[in-house]
Amino acid sequence: RGFVMNDISSTALISAVHRAVRKCKGTQLNNIRTRIMSIDWSWDAPAKEFIKIYCEISR
Repeated sequence: RGFVMNDISSTALISAVHRAVRKCKGTQLNNIRTRIMSIDWSWDAPAKEFIKIYCEISR
């Protein structure tokens, strides 16, 4: 699932976003926005994992 960028460029990104918006309108787009906004993007989980790994290798 998802929208593929054919190139690594701002133009390709904008094109992929436009395709996504055209595909997902109204309620479906709002559901996607809500789901993405509910994801924990903080560094809390990665930091805890890093500390765990660091403690394991420093023994």
